[in-house]
Amino acid sequence: MAAGLAGKSDNQLDSRLLRDSVVYSYSEIFFARNRLVGLLILLATMIRPAFNGGPGLLHGFLLGLTGLASILLANAIALSLNLHRDTVREGFLGYNALLVGLAIPAMFEFTAVMPIVLIMSIVAVVFLTAALRNAFGYQFNLPVLSVPFLLVTYLAIAASPVFDTLQRNYDWIIDADQVLWLPDMIEYYLRSLGAIFFVPNVVSGLLIFIGILIFSRYAILLSWLGYFMSWILMEHLFNLPHSDIYHYVAFNFMLTGIAIGGIWFVPQFASMVLTFASILITGAVLAGSVALLEPFGLPVLILPFNVTMFLVLYAMRQRTKDTEPKAVDFVAGSPEANREFYKMRVARFGSKFLMRIRVPFNGSWSCTQGVDGKHTHKGPWNHAFDFEVISRDGKMHDDTGEVVTSYYCWKLPVLACADGRIVRVVNGVKDNDIDELNLVQNWGNLVIIEHGPGIYSKVCHLACGSVTVHEGEQVRAGDTVGLCGNSGRSPRPHIHFQMQATARIGAPTIYSEFHDVIVHGNDLALESVFVPEEGQRFRAIERQVEMASMFRFPIGTSYNCEVSIDGKVSKETIEPEIDIYGNYLLKSDNGAVLHYENKRDMFTVYDYQGSRESALFAIYCCTPKVPFEEDYKLKFYDQLSSRYFAPLWKRLLSDFTPGGYRGLKCKVGYKMKRTAGTLVVKGDATFCSRGRLVTNAEFDERKGPVLFSVARNGSKMVVRLSTSDE
Repeated sequence: MAAGLAGKSDNQLDSRLLRDSVVYSYSEIFFARNRLVGLLILLATMIRPAFNGGPGLLHGFLLGLTGLASILLANAIALSLNLHRDTVREGFLGYNALLVGLAIPAMFEFTAVMPIVLIMSIVAVVFLTAALRNAFGYQFNLPVLSVPFLLVTYLAIAASPVFDTLQRNYDWIIDADQVLWLPDMIEYYLRSLGAIFFVPNVVSGLLIFIGILIFSRYAILLSWLGYFMSWILMEHLFNLPHSDIYHYVAFNFMLTGIAIGGIWFVPQFASMVLTFASILITGAVLAGSVALLEPFGLPVLILPFNVTMFLVLYAMRQRTKDTEPKAVDFVAGSPEANREFYKMRVARFGSKFLMRIRVPFNGSWSCTQGVDGKHTHKGPWNHAFDFEVISRDGKMHDDTGEVVTSYYCWKLPVLACADGRIVRVVNGVKDNDIDELNLVQNWGNLVIIEHGPGIYSKVCHLACGSVTVHEGEQVRAGDTVGLCGNSGRSPRPHIHFQMQATARIGAPTIYSEFHDVIVHGNDLALESVFVPEEGQRFRAIERQVEMASMFRFPIGTSYNCEVSIDGKVSKETIEPEIDIYGNYLLKSDNGAVLHYENKRDMFTVYDYQGSRESALFAIYCCTPKVPFEEDYKLKFYDQLSSRYFAPLWKRLLSDFTPGGYRGLKCKVGYKMKRTAGTLVVKGDATFCSRGRLVTNAEFDERKGPVLFSVARNGSKMVVRLSTSDE
């Protein structure tokens, strides 16, 4: 990260920190990290109507400035306490201070003591936010939400009688005039949006609505769902005092819909069902909160939303399997971005396991018994595989095959399929003679590895005394754990492999798959997700070190890019960086970001954010995934995000549907060829959202990446790269 920031002055960094920490504090309340959204909400807080002939627009502007000043004060305190700068910049410490800074001037008459109470409250909310973020995150893996704001505001209200001159103001919730030409439902919807920031008027609500619309169209749909359900409850079920006032707190339902339906859970039909249930819980909490808080003169505010979030999120995190509704287990963005990222992850890498599972051997082996096999893979143990080495002419052994040593797979290395911890080892079972079975020690010599909660792999029938690992030892994917043998219920040498949910020997199997496997056929095909079937011959990628070095983007190296789009030339600079989580990324000076990995056997792009005119977009299209093994027979495919190629109407249709529009696809086939010190990677998609996509990338043995080109529907983009040293 330090290298990526090289060349930027302290003044530039401080100005960016100041700008982002302010605008993100506004947008973060809607789970958005968007500067334009933040600016629109900031403007909305400056608009406040005249109450009963009282002060008007100027007064509202000053109250809005109080919210802005509260953010600046809170961030200054946080930085002086050496709290993490990124936490400050992203608005996580500012949005609670913003709500306090808007609430106290709105809920209390302006007197000499009110600014003192406000400053005390801002100081308190900074400490509370920092403390609760750590406590909630570490102990319960929960967000802090707006709990600090609620606690500080309730404390200020409870303490108000202690201050002689601090008087409550109840007029903030009452708008002067009704907008007669708007239906009541729409008017209250917009006022409810404004009421989040204590400006329950139509103009403020409209500005906030536009901000949410820019951030996410699906979030608008979820907010409509939340408000519609709150309207039904308010009008036909609840009998609340001051019912008009309680229409304004419908934002609890709207925020619940957005948070559950698109932020913490991937937009799916299952998450929509969970959203319905969560909104009903919000209604129950609202009804109970009114009864509990009304006698003490405390408003409901955003309490129902917070209680519902903690209840639903904590309950859903107790599930033994994270299936539909699928939780967002990556860096959250807009609902559309979350859905697209998850769909692309499933399409490219499979969805069953977060870690990559390699085959447990080197070289080419064949599957001699697969899922629901003919002999032993049945019932609770059906998801298992047997592997043997079979030559191209169909032989398993030399000579007659009467002794174990004549089999090609005898005592070949057996490997860990993924990183993990050794939990069970059996190493002393004697190997059988050919066609003999040991039915007492059925599994023979074995190794069981724990890869995560409820995820274990087991390799069996290893050679006697060949296990090289010990229980409690940590291993990496590809480490040797033993040698192929013929122990246990094994008539001839082979490897038995299965995944299971516990460490128990003999436990039932769970679904299993392998990743990044090269399958033999007329050509070689790289399969991202592979479930072997009987008779298939395959292997892992055989890493070529010199090829892997071509795909390196050294930290500290700046790349100058000449970008030509249909003859129009522009300049761009990209820099490799490492984020705080240890992930590699390329950043462009135009704001585009590409997340990638050059590790083990492949170069992989995990995500791209930016425009179609950035040099990083060409890198994304040309090399989303490249195995470090060059063979002219090797073909591989990858899925590009079709949102970059689909027509506008399809993208909008996708935004307003839980599962996304299924007509968006862009599968590209790639091949490689090496000529005179240059590696060329060519891609071709004959159907990519009603158009052909052709890509070309060139890598030099000494210079690394030098050229990327993308052609589609008569338009061509060419990017030439050079380093500052050239």
